[in-house]
Amino acid sequence: MIVRGATLSQLLKAADNAGVVVKGGDKVGRGIRFTLGLVSERWRRTSTSIFHEGRKVNAVCVHGHLEFFRRLYDLAPNALVIAGRDGTVRYESAADLEAKAPAVIDSNVGSQMYPVRYGDACVCGQEA
Repeated sequence: MIVRGATLSQLLKAADNAGVVVKGGDKVGRGIRFTLGLVSERWRRTSTSIFHEGRKVNAVCVHGHLEFFRRLYDLAPNALVIAGRDGTVRYESAADLEAKAPAVIDSNVGSQMYPVRYGDACVCGQEA
C-alpha cells in the first residue's frame, strides 16, 4: 500500500491503536509504501486455497485493514490510501473508506471455481 498525506509516525500510531504493525514505511515519491503485519491472532487471515482452506496465513485480514484505516483517518483526515494488488483501490477520506468497504469485503479472493468472500477469509469473526 501507499499512503499520501500522512506521516510515518501517524501510520505507526494508527497501527498500534488497531493492533497491527507497519512493515516497511519507505518513502516513495509523495507517499509512504508499507504493508501491515500481525501482532497477535486477532486479525489473522486464512488461506483461500481449496487444498488449505481455513489454514491460518501470516497476513492481516480485511477487518484488520479496515480498523487500521479507520484509526489512520482519525489521525490524518486528508490521507489518500492506494491499496489493492494492482493499486486500483483508493480511499480518499474516511467517508470514502466506509462507502467502499462493503464491496471490498464482498469481493472474491478465491478462484472462479471455488470463490471465497474476502470478509470470510479470516479468524477474527467480525461481520462488516
